Amino acid sequence: MTEAREQRLLKVALLLACLLPLLPVALVPVPPLLDYPNHLARLWLIAGGAAGTPLAQVYAIDWSQAWTNIGIDLMARWLGPWIGADAVGRIAIGLALVLPITGLVLLGRVLAGRWHALLLAAPLLAWSAPLVLGFLNQQIAVGLALLAAAADAAWPPRPWAKLVARVLAGLAIAVVHPFGALFLAALLGAIAIGPVLPRGHAWIGALSRAVLAGAPVAGAVLTLLLLAPHLPGGDPRGFALPGLYVLGMKLVGLFAGFITYDANAEIVMAAALLWAVAMGLKLGLLRGHAGLLLTMAGLLALLLALPTNLGDAGQMELRFGALAVLAGCAGLLPGRPASRSALTVVAVLLLLGGARTLWMLDRWQTGARDVAAVERALATLPSGAALLSLQPSPEERPPGLRVLIAWTPALHYPLLAVPLRQAFVPTLFSAEGKQPLRVLSPWHALSVPDGVLPEPHHLQIAATPLLRRAFPYLSAWRRDFDHLLLVDAEGQPAPAEGLELLSDEGFARLYRIPR
Repeated sequence: MTEAREQRLLKVALLLACLLPLLPVALVPVPPLLDYPNHLARLWLIAGGAAGTPLAQVYAIDWSQAWTNIGIDLMARWLGPWIGADAVGRIAIGLALVLPITGLVLLGRVLAGRWHALLLAAPLLAWSAPLVLGFLNQQIAVGLALLAAAADAAWPPRPWAKLVARVLAGLAIAVVHPFGALFLAALLGAIAIGPVLPRGHAWIGALSRAVLAGAPVAGAVLTLLLLAPHLPGGDPRGFALPGLYVLGMKLVGLFAGFITYDANAEIVMAAALLWAVAMGLKLGLLRGHAGLLLTMAGLLALLLALPTNLGDAGQMELRFGALAVLAGCAGLLPGRPASRSALTVVAVLLLLGGARTLWMLDRWQTGARDVAAVERALATLPSGAALLSLQPSPEERPPGLRVLIAWTPALHYPLLAVPLRQAFVPTLFSAEGKQPLRVLSPWHALSVPDGVLPEPHHLQIAATPLLRRAFPYLSAWRRDFDHLLLVDAEGQPAPAEGLELLSDEGFARLYRIPR
């Protein structure tokens, strides 16, 4: 096969591999991404869904609330009135899936100087822990960072033009999510160090180049945060999460770029891929980009050093672990030509990518059945109701789909009541500094910015100081709420006495709370 024909084949294969993850997005309206139903409710409000409904007196859109972490919110503002919140949500998921792997492919192409079969491993990283946790803004920003790094590396040296472009890229990506902008700074610094490990005094020049390359982006992020009226973590309704350091979570974080719903099987897949990379490096079929591999090592060091939670932001090891995998994958370049045709590698990686996408489609369809049960239960909820939601403790939940083993996707399913029934739900994301959504009085006193669901037994002990802080709306729940939704409800007793069962869909039950 001629080199030109091989390059054309690789481009077609890469296009197919990067678009294949969109299949589940097209077939499953509300996928089991942990935070997604909460995001969807906010997107519906930003798109104007509350106009003419009781929720117009409950929520207000206030863009001074947040200047960062608002990528999908801006999409809802610009596109939502024309195409609807559901379409905006699907586009956001599609971008969160496709942008990181497309950026990874293009950056690898620029660094290697040609298309090569190894790039087909990138689409396997479309499915990761941050994606299934629903960190859509972060995933989109990370993809934009990889694309910006590829463009920067391909651009002929023009120092002042590059400086301006880096500042503008840093600002734009920081608006979407600050993690993406900081990742861009790290990538630019890594590329400035170069593909070969410096020796002796050359380290001084390499580190100087790295700092100069990343500083414009980091400075842009810092400027944006300093000028913002509200910073993440500043909402008075919230409270700092305990800065736990759990060794088990650190180990999970090492595989955050691979694991989604079935960590045990996916860790085996990740180990097999790592073995293939190790063998490729040993045989000289692969070579490493020193700067990017150093960046991967730095991100892994942060993963191990930082606690799980910083302020009101959590899952630090999962965030940094996924970034480390992307940096490491970008740092793998083709070595000496293999003795066998690249067609075998292309076929194997395409098959792996297709199998992984079909497996994810099956997981999403499993979650869709639970979403359908919640929607059927909510069908009897009166429009404009105030809805209290509960979820059994982890030990009492029935077996079913899990995100990273620990979480059930049902955590935010009750938020579907916002667009479906125009209901008030106290756990809608509305944190100052993170979402451009303000809860109006008197509902503000009943809302929490990043709330998890209380458990049924919390209704009986709501007066304890910790529960009053975490779930302030439980103190007079019979007075303040009209209805109660219990998710993960199979095999569970009624949450409290005196409730009137309106709908039992197995996975979800709706009760009326008599006055």
